[in-house]
Amino acid sequence: MNKRQLLKIGVPERCVKKAMALIQDVVRLENARGKDIKQTIADLVANPDNYLKDELYAVLAVEMVSLRDHVPVEKVPIDLG
Repeated sequence: MNKRQLLKIGVPERCVKKAMALIQDVVRLENARGKDIKQTIADLVANPDNYLKDELYAVLAVEMVSLRDHVPVEKVPIDLG
């Protein structure tokens, strides 16, 4: 899978490199097919909590959960007067 395909299935831009490294590991260790990996990553994007304890996919799941749970700091205007 390439960057465009990963973005299309919902992988955030910030997680693409991690997802690509994960795919390489899955292919190497499990000899998985691209179609199966694509479906698993799409499922992970939809429900990252389900993959937090997975031996291979946890790396991406943790990143996805941290992005989901991140609450941006509220910007407050500064009074210069």
